[in-house]
Amino acid sequence: YATLYIPYECDITGSVWANFGTIKRNPTKWDLVDGYEYYNTIPYGNLTINYTRTFNNTGWQALYIPFSLAYSDWKDKFEVAYINGVRQQDTDNDGAIDYQAMDVVKITNGKLKPNTPYLIRAKSTGEQTITTKGTIYPNEIKSIDCSTTVTEYTFTGTYSTIPVSTMIGNNYWAMGGGSLCPCSSDLKPFRWMMDIKSLDPMYELPSGVNAEIHICVIGEQDETTGIKNLYGSERSFVDCYD
Repeated sequence: YATLYIPYECDITGSVWANFGTIKRNPTKWDLVDGYEYYNTIPYGNLTINYTRTFNNTGWQALYIPFSLAYSDWKDKFEVAYINGVRQQDTDNDGAIDYQAMDVVKITNGKLKPNTPYLIRAKSTGEQTITTKGTIYPNEIKSIDCSTTVTEYTFTGTYSTIPVSTMIGNNYWAMGGGSLCPCSSDLKPFRWMMDIKSLDPMYELPSGVNAEIHICVIGEQDETTGIKNLYGSERSFVDCYD
C-alpha cells in the first residue's frame, strides 16, 4: 500500500489519481501555539509556519521547536542562544560546590536546528509570533548533554505537558525567572527540562545547596572576578624597562 501526498489546494476530481487508495493533502500553513501539545508523525515541507508565544518578562526562557529558524526570522524581536556548558565554582573555598552557571552563546547568524534545546528572550513583553517558511518535523524528543568531571547535565525537549509530580519525582530542573531551578509546576510544551546526574558520589551536590543555576551569556559578562580595569591610571606615569 502507498499513500499519495498532494498540495492542500489541489483538486484531483477527474484526474488519473482520482481512484488512488489513500490520498493526503499537504498543508500550506501550520500554526503552533505555545503551551498546546504538538503531535505530528511526518515532515511537511514548503510551509508557512507561525509560532505564537506570550512573554511575561524579558528574561531567558527555554525553547524547543520542530522547525528551523534563520537569524533574520528572530533578530528584530528576540535573542536566541545555544547551551555551551555548565560551570561549577567553590566561591567560599570550603571544598564544596556552591555556585553553578550555564554558559550560553547568542546566535547572530545561520539557522537553528529543529528539535534542539535553545534559549530565547524577547526584547519586549506580550504575545508575539515568529513566522518562517520551511519544513515542520515530527515531534521527536531529543536531548543534548554536557558535563564537568563530576556532574552530567542533560537537556531534554518536550511537545507534551509533563505533570509537576513527574518533574518533582525525577528532580528535573526547568527555566524560570531567567535561571534554572528545581521545577515546582507543570512543564509546558515547547520547553526543555534538565536532569543532573552525579558522576562521582564523593562530589555529589548536597541537598538544598545550589537552588538555581545562573545564565551567563559568553561575551556579555564575566562573573569570575570583580576586576574592572587591568591597569590603574597611575601606570601612565611609570617608566617600564625590559
